[in-house]
Amino acid sequence: MACAFFALCALGLTAHGRDWAIRDVAIEHCDECDFRRLANYFSDHGYRFRHGLCRTDPDREKGLYAVLFLNGAVRKLPRDCTVSFEFLLAADPQLHRLAIPLEDMRRRSRELWLGLTDERWAQLLPDDLLAWRVRILSGGAVLCRRQSFLFPEEGNELASCPLPEQGNGRER
Repeated sequence: MACAFFALCALGLTAHGRDWAIRDVAIEHCDECDFRRLANYFSDHGYRFRHGLCRTDPDREKGLYAVLFLNGAVRKLPRDCTVSFEFLLAADPQLHRLAIPLEDMRRRSRELWLGLTDERWAQLLPDDLLAWRVRILSGGAVLCRRQSFLFPEEGNELASCPLPEQGNGRER
């Protein structure tokens, strides 16, 4: 009986045995001032947020962020995790795919901030995203995923979506 109990506990502690989920995603634009706290002005040490971070340019803070709200702490994710972010822009309907490794996984928070912070993406605003999908990957397996309702399903391209009829034949 005791062996069964310890086996269940060990299974519960492994990240792959856990059913990971992204409960919600918030898209927002952040500037450098959004990452400054009072402690930054009184010491040379940078403020360390309690949430996990992964950014396309780890040295830049300004950019468009997808804030992922997970069902477990970031520190319990496997060490080899990467975050896949795919998106379509309203001005450019080409599918953009990014794979970003996690920077800091020691956080107890259930928030993971995914930042598009390099020069190419830093000026994006939330309204610029037409559709998106985010996945957390480990060892080639998808641990969890979430997507906007406009993101095309697997295997479907936007060009193959039928357009609605322009009229119903009745004059107004």
